[in-house]
Amino acid sequence: MMEQNLIWSQFNDSLFRFILGKVATTQDAEDILQNVFIKIHTQLSSVKDEEKIQAWIFKVARNEIVDFYKKREKDIRENPNSLLEFSRNTDNPTLDNDENLNLLVSSWLLEMTESLPNHYKEALLYTDFHNHTQKELAEKLGISLSGAKSRVQRGRVKLKDILLECCSIELDKTGNVINYTKNKRDCFCDS
Repeated sequence: MMEQNLIWSQFNDSLFRFILGKVATTQDAEDILQNVFIKIHTQLSSVKDEEKIQAWIFKVARNEIVDFYKKREKDIRENPNSLLEFSRNTDNPTLDNDENLNLLVSSWLLEMTESLPNHYKEALLYTDFHNHTQKELAEKLGISLSGAKSRVQRGRVKLKDILLECCSIELDKTGNVINYTKNKRDCFCDS
């Protein structure tokens, strides 16, 4: 089995870049990276095949990123202004107002997904939030691959319908959110 020091030296930089590509601040990426290496330290012995270590490490990283956004969503529900405050204070110089709005709108998606019928919710959480393939979803549910693909696609359409029922979203020509307005009094985009 690979030694932890070797794992650190081999994967530290690529893991950090991978995580930084998924979150907005260097500090968040460093915190997530630290959590990943704690999990590696405590759970490395559960990996039986040394050839699968890299895939396992990146799966741990993806799960930590998902957990980070789940916690952020909980924080946002408890303090809706925290995301807006975060977007004003980000240390990522490439994050502009359009990206802040993209981040804001995307923060509503997990909660919206939770409101879907169970079979769509399960499909989207498993594939889009936990980064499993649609093939893995089909195997997990014991359905055909085309059935899994249809379920994910229908779930995405329903999620889009919920979003657009809640808010009118204005996009620029590259697909970035540039503005939104609430369509109804009580919806997911209350902030």
